[in-house]
Amino acid sequence: MFMKKNGFWFRFLGLHLLDGLGSMVKVLLAAMGIIAMMIVLRVLFHFVTGAF
Repeated sequence: MFMKKNGFWFRFLGLHLLDGLGSMVKVLLAAMGIIAMMIVLRVLFHFVTGAF
């Protein structure tokens, strides 16, 4: 009985940890995407201002 309960808790915690990791990865990817967009915009801005 005790082992069964422990297994359930381990599974429960594992799912929550995976959920947390998934959302953290999503946040990191979003942040990286925003930073990449900013860098691209800055580079384009430099090219445009350099051209004119």
